[in-house]
Parts: sequence; structure tokens; C-alpha cells
Amino acid sequence: MKVSLTASRGDFYNGESSDLTASVRLRRAPHMLLTADIQLSDVRLPQARFTANTARLRGDYAFNPRLNTTLFAQWDNQSQRASTNARMRWTVKPGSDLYVVWNSAWPTGLERSIPWARPSRGGLVTKYVYFFRA
Repeated sequence: MKVSLTASRGDFYNGESSDLTASVRLRRAPHMLLTADIQLSDVRLPQARFTANTARLRGDYAFNPRLNTTLFAQWDNQSQRASTNARMRWTVKPGSDLYVVWNSAWPTGLERSIPWARPSRGGLVTKYVYFFRA
């Protein structure tokens, strides 16, 4: 397990930003990698000041060298949205891959609970890349 804490300060457009990031990374070799982090950004611009908080979770799992999956989830307080991205990649042969990707997003910050059964947007995409030699 690796734990890290990072602080930074610098220019942000025509203002300044101070950032604090905490991260935890767990690797269960050779198949699984889990990462969780939270970032707090205090932004000061001439016309406004705001704080952006972002929480992210990522999980990667390799069933074998040719089949792997990734799950990425994120929430932030500025868009008031939670989103997920799930991807499966199957390498049929070197250079030829099948991708299946699912994206979803839900509104947060609601007076009632989050409507998990009805995402505000989502989509399923498949892509097949085939490598051939002439």
C-alpha cells in the first residue's frame, strides 16, 4: 500500500490556486490495482473565489494478459455530479482488440437521495480494432 499527500500552490488563469491531494494506492500483484484520492482546490480569481472538491476511485483488474477491466468513478462538488466509466479490453491477438465501455452520470446534491436507478446520462460503446498485414 502506498499513501501520499501532496500540496501545491500556483497560477490559475489570471488568479491563484492552492491544492491538497491525498491518495491511497493498493496493488495486489499481478492482477489488481485500486486507487482512491481526494483533491481540494481553493481557487482565487479577481472576479470570484471558489473551492472545488473532487473524489476519485479507480480499480483495474487483469484476468489474464489478454483480458482486463477498469472501473473509474468520480464525484465533484462544482458540477454536483457523480460519474462512472467501466471498460473491458480483450486482446484477440496482438494488435487486434475489442473494447466495451459503459459511461453513466447522476446528479448529486439533491434534497432527496441520488436516483441511482435512473442516470441523467449514460452510454454503451463497443469498438473492435483489427490488425492485418498486406
